[in-house]
Amino acid sequence: MHRILSTLSMIAALLVAPALRASHDYPQQIRDKYKLGYCPDCTLCHATPQCGNGTVVTDFGLSLVGFGSKGRDPISLDAALDADRARQWDSDGDGVPDIEELIEGTDPSGPALGHFAAAKHGCSVAKSGEHGDAWLVFAILWSVVLAGRRRHAMRMTQPRHLRAGARCQPDSQT
Repeated sequence: MHRILSTLSMIAALLVAPALRASHDYPQQIRDKYKLGYCPDCTLCHATPQCGNGTVVTDFGLSLVGFGSKGRDPISLDAALDADRARQWDSDGDGVPDIEELIEGTDPSGPALGHFAAAKHGCSVAKSGEHGDAWLVFAILWSVVLAGRRRHAMRMTQPRHLRAGARCQPDSQT
């Protein structure tokens, strides 16, 4: 049983770990796209410099997610930035579009009186990968637990002489 749990833990770690890796190249991608004289911090979109899945909290970051940006997918970030610019999106409501603020070196998320909802349109409302990996890991673990219980129950209902490892002895005829 201990062996099964350790194997399942390793599988869960392998499934979840990629989702937790941050997109550390995104600040450089934004800098290069708009030829900025600076490299934006990860906190342009994330709660902390460590980034990670589920840590996008700023108005600008949530707008990009709403426009389809996903972690570890530079193409989706590029498309989201293009959509933001094409719509002259203003995440913080200060009257200056987000991309213009980036070019000017100001924060497209603030300061504002309050946080505005992220752009919600089309299929981007259903954010892929946010909780899907956790449910997958849970489903795998639960199915393994149930399979183990079934196997254990079947062993307990077999007569002792038919349990695994027992050998059938032919009746000796004398």
